[in-house]
Amino acid sequence: MKEEIFNCVKVLSYFLWEYTKHDNTLQLWCCSEDIICFLAENDIKTKNDFMRIISLGKKDEVYKKFVRNIAYKIFEYTDEKSNDKNWFAAEKFIRNSECIDACISAVRIFGKVMKNDEIYKSIRSENAKGYICDKNLN
Repeated sequence: MKEEIFNCVKVLSYFLWEYTKHDNTLQLWCCSEDIICFLAENDIKTKNDFMRIISLGKKDEVYKKFVRNIAYKIFEYTDEKSNDKNWFAAEKFIRNSECIDACISAVRIFGKVMKNDEIYKSIRSENAKGYICDKNLN
């Protein structure tokens, strides 16, 4: 599972780089892990969950809130000041089938991670580690 989560985050980080051109790979890695946690917290665990949100359309408030959350995470890690660039990167990200598949796999794995196991120790994002600790307390 450790190799699978590594590969999922690597795919997500690559596409974040492709969409943002941000040059700090660790920040993109942590952003990917945080996006995974955001999806898990919001029960977005299947391709159908993604497609349901995407199919709502760009004017729908649920769609906007979803994209806004991912765009904000991109802003946090890339420090890109342009809201439009962050928004468009987030939209590309959620519409990319490779990203969706990697997210689904990663959310499934994050749901099984326990504090102090090997996968937990490999996670770089403090936010993601906090999510896992909180999840294990409930």
